[in-house]
Amino acid sequence: SAADKIVGRAAAFLYVLLGVKEVYAEVLSKKARPVFERYGITVFSGTETEEIINRDKTGICPMEKAVENTENPEEARRKIEETLEKLIKNAENG
Repeated sequence: SAADKIVGRAAAFLYVLLGVKEVYAEVLSKKARPVFERYGITVFSGTETEEIINRDKTGICPMEKAVENTENPEEARRKIEETLEKLIKNAENG
C-alpha cells in the first residue's frame, strides 16, 4: 500500500511499476484513476481534480505532460526520466 498527497497519471504509472496493490491520494487526478483500474490497483482519494498543475500554477505539471499520450508503464518511466533530466539541466543553466 502507498499514501501520497498528490497523485496524477505519472505517479500512477510509477505505482504500477512498484507493484503497489492499493493507493490513497489526498488529491487524485481523474486521468490517474483509469491507470489504477487497468492494472487492478485499488485507489482511494480525498478529492479528485481534472489535472495536476505545475508549481507556478500556469499549466499542467511537466510529469503529467510527459505521460499524457502514454499507456505503457515502462514507456511512462522513460518519459518521466527524460523530463526530469531536462528540468535539472534547465535549472542548472538558468
